[in-house]
Amino acid sequence: GRPRRSIARSTRIAARAEDRLAAVALAVVFLLLPFEPRAAVFTAAGLRTTLLELAAAGATLVLLAVGRGRLPSLCRRPPAALLFLGAFAAVNVVSAVFAPVHRDLALKFSLRLAAAFLFALAVAAAPARARRWALAALAGSATVVAALAIEHVLAAAAGNGVVAGTAIQDIVLAGGAAVDAKQ
Repeated sequence: GRPRRSIARSTRIAARAEDRLAAVALAVVFLLLPFEPRAAVFTAAGLRTTLLELAAAGATLVLLAVGRGRLPSLCRRPPAALLFLGAFAAVNVVSAVFAPVHRDLALKFSLRLAAAFLFALAVAAAPARARRWALAALAGSATVVAALAIEHVLAAAAGNGVVAGTAIQDIVLAGGAAVDAKQ
């Protein structure tokens, strides 16, 4: 009777909390994505890590934890896009290992591609509700970027020349290059 209902209710509450956690983790990445913050915030073993990459790594861990129940079936029957991305990442790693020159750069690229595959796997395992919320976040941030770009072009077309704009506009329109140049 009552204890079963209480357990079922607790399970539903926990599942909703996990959905929200996954949605927030994914939304943070998707909110940052159009702004492409490329300034290094962390460097280790020769790898520069950006805010976007750190957010994606954190989101990947959260999504893998939340989607742990869906991972086995997803790995047994992956969608074609995920399968091809995984194969592409694997081929790149093998190619980098045997690269005759610039092996270090090839390995960096292939490791980033492998991380992208892991992120894609985590997103595929995420709850559908979390993916919908994150898509809304991506649409919102892309809209902000588009509006800033339009404002920038209109100001330039009005005869104001090249508009320096705000620091945020400089970062957005330069894809983070303005920040990188100052460091």
